[in-house]
Amino acid sequence: MSGCSRPLCVDLIRPLPAHILYRTAWVAADGALELRRDIYRQNARLDAALRAETPLWEDLAALFPSPTITAPRALSGAGEPRRNSS
Repeated sequence: MSGCSRPLCVDLIRPLPAHILYRTAWVAADGALELRRDIYRQNARLDAALRAETPLWEDLAALFPSPTITAPRALSGAGEPRRNSS
């Protein structure tokens, strides 16, 4: 609203969808991780919802069964997905 002295209200003929983003972490253009306080206390709720979801690799395993692929090491130790040696 640069140059405006006050908000302007406009009556719309039809509804206009709006998506509001609330971010407390992001990566800046220079690659630095930016963190901010969670002033609306939404991070714990989001964390709980994400933890309740089925992990992506389990969904993919159900769609594309392959006994040679396991969970990423980052979740079971460290690193990238690994192949079983058996």
